[in-house]
Amino acid sequence: MKAIGSTSLYLFIVLSGLGAAATSNAESIEEYCQKIVGESYSLMETCINQERKARRAVSGKSTDPRIKSYCKSIVGDSYSLQETCIQQEEQAKANIARMSVGRRILDYCKGIVGESYSLMETCIQQEKGAKTRLGY
Repeated sequence: MKAIGSTSLYLFIVLSGLGAAATSNAESIEEYCQKIVGESYSLMETCINQERKARRAVSGKSTDPRIKSYCKSIVGDSYSLQETCIQQEEQAKANIARMSVGRRILDYCKGIVGESYSLMETCIQQEKGAKTRLGY
C-alpha cells in the first residue's frame, strides 16, 4: 500500500465501514462515491477511478455465478469490494479443491458456514487441526 494519501484514505474509509453506503443498482459510480467520500474532489477522483477499474475487472472476468452473487450480497455495489471478495473466494475455493477432507468435516462445515468458500476453508482447517490434536 502507498504512503498515506488519497488512495490509502479512500481504502480506509471503505474498508472501515465509515462510508459504508449501500447503493442501489440504479445508482452510478459517481453517486456511490459521493456518498462515501463527501466533499473531497481528490477522494472522489480516487474513488471513481478505483470503482471504474474494478467494474471492468469484475465485468470482464469469468467467475462462478454463486461467488459473484455471494460477494454482491455481502459488500453491496462497490465494485472494488466485490473484486476483492471474488479474489478471496476464488482462492479459497481452489485451496479447498486441493485439500483432502473427510466427509464428516466437509458436511459439518457446509452446514455452518453457508455460501462462503473463505469461511469454509477456515472451518475445514480448524476442524482438521482439532481432529489431529485429538489423535483421530
